[in-house]
Amino acid sequence: MNSTLLCLGDLHLGRRLNLPGSLDERRLLGPADALQAAVELAIDKQVAAVLLAGDVVDSDNSFYEPLGVLEKAFGRLADSHIPVYAVAGNHDTTVLKRLTAAINGFHLIGADGNWELVAIPNSEIRILGWSFKLGDTMAGVD
Repeated sequence: MNSTLLCLGDLHLGRRLNLPGSLDERRLLGPADALQAAVELAIDKQVAAVLLAGDVVDSDNSFYEPLGVLEKAFGRLADSHIPVYAVAGNHDTTVLKRLTAAINGFHLIGADGNWELVAIPNSEIRILGWSFKLGDTMAGVD
């Protein structure tokens, strides 16, 4: 029984990097490549689950750009029997709800701001969390 988790936060898929260097160099430092590297690590280590601590996308209106990236990443994890659990951050209150329906093996914890306790299959791990709901804001939080 594996009790290793891979936790990621603030990926902000869809955000444009403003870094010096060529486009190829900047791409390698971007959120999509970070997610791909995390997926490879999760599969290599056969973790019990991948946890996303919110702000998976940069904003609710940037849903369609990262959808393919997320479907590919989460699909690879599902093929390896690694579930993905997430809480919605203030940047992705509606996006993660859409992903729950669109992507196999993806679970949103604490939808609509309600606390939820989730058991990771085939382990003794329990996760307690809640998600931002539409209209929630945190002044000054990015």
